[in-house]
Amino acid sequence: DPEWTNIGHMCRGTFDTCKMDDELKVGVPQEHKSCWRYSYRYELEIGVAMVQVIEYYYAGQEAGNSKEEKKVDRHVAGNGQSIETEMANLVGRKVFRCFQPVNEGRRFEFDASTIDDTARVIEKWYEEDPENLEEKCNLRWKHVLGS
Repeated sequence: DPEWTNIGHMCRGTFDTCKMDDELKVGVPQEHKSCWRYSYRYELEIGVAMVQVIEYYYAGQEAGNSKEEKKVDRHVAGNGQSIETEMANLVGRKVFRCFQPVNEGRRFEFDASTIDDTARVIEKWYEEDPENLEEKCNLRWKHVLGS
């Protein structure tokens, strides 16, 4: 489907919005058969929160499936990620956005410490304020060179 990451496409992974055959939009999604939006919504519905990685792109570099033209280095959420965020809000799940670590214009991969940081933030939210779904939680790291 050429419209699979078009935010204007009506499908939000529900029985009513998905245009696939009925047997492909009930119960556990069927791998390589069910719509990605149905599969994603299913995971949101059985989960507690959504963790979303926002990658850092250099100017002129193609940024996933985002149609935005990149004139400067920056973090970019792909078009599908916008749909995922909307579906998380519809299902009532907290969104934790993890921005790829950057220092002095150089990007770094996530490592054990950034993953541990994310887990601690989610655990704290779940223990102290799991009803707070209103605000997105943006997690950013500055990679310390030499560490």
